[in-house]
Amino acid sequence: MNILRQSTAVDVLIGPFVDLTDGATAEEGETPTVLLSKNGQALGAKNDADVPVHDDAGYYNCELDATDTATVGTLVLIVEATGSALPVRHEYQVIEEAAYDHLYAGAADPKAITSVSGAVGSVTGAVGSVTGHTNQTGDSFARLAAPAGASVSADIAALKAETATIVADTNELQTDDVPTLIAAVQADTDDIQTRLPAALSGGRMAADAQAISTSTDAADKLEASAETIEVSAAAAGTLSVTQMTTTLTEVTDDHYNGRIIIWTSGVLLRQATDITDYDGGTKMLTYTAVTEAPGDGDTFIIV
Repeated sequence: MNILRQSTAVDVLIGPFVDLTDGATAEEGETPTVLLSKNGQALGAKNDADVPVHDDAGYYNCELDATDTATVGTLVLIVEATGSALPVRHEYQVIEEAAYDHLYAGAADPKAITSVSGAVGSVTGAVGSVTGHTNQTGDSFARLAAPAGASVSADIAALKAETATIVADTNELQTDDVPTLIAAVQADTDDIQTRLPAALSGGRMAADAQAISTSTDAADKLEASAETIEVSAAAAGTLSVTQMTTTLTEVTDDHYNGRIIIWTSGVLLRQATDITDYDGGTKMLTYTAVTEAPGDGDTFIIV
């Protein structure tokens, strides 16, 4: 993030402006309209009236005046997308003049310390001098005294006891019957594998019910019944409360007479009626009147 000096005019390089279509080709003929957000506030036009001018390779020189940089904090600069160029966004940090000069002025020395005073006396200049303390050299540094009432030996003993407890718990984990538990999980997993089909059917796991409530005869009867159910849909043509053109493929007239229609979608969802006639040429069903006309594409079954 670039650092700017508060309330100071500056020329910043913005970009690159690149082609809206390919996202790579430099756009050199733009007249960018610059918007600024000062320290998270609403976007607004920059105060400096100069329009950014192309420099090179899709980068433009943008002038900001002292008003544009007057607010300490984050300064966000954006240019919205145009008919030819993608949007551009830059973020700057505006800091107070004194702080900026301390860091970036010609004679600035960020390491300089002007003065520190207190328990150790005073420190002046970049290195300066230290007064008001006893010089320590070699092995003569004084040991730090323990706080009043503290017992270093007792603290060490308590720490050793806690460590011993942790070690004991860890050793117990090693002796628990972990291998037996792992073996049991593995056995259950292997058992599951033997119960799954060897291959998927159409990307799904196929299920073949051999019995219903332990009755294989019931499963066979359900299969025979399901195989007689016709699945179809209404089609454009005649769609009324008593007749419906369908997507059925049967060509024999009267083939479905006497059977029952149950709609599975549309306005007639879950409504049923009996079939009184079927035209194998037009695929039209005639039935006892229902409450509403079905719509094109409404699905149904014949049972």
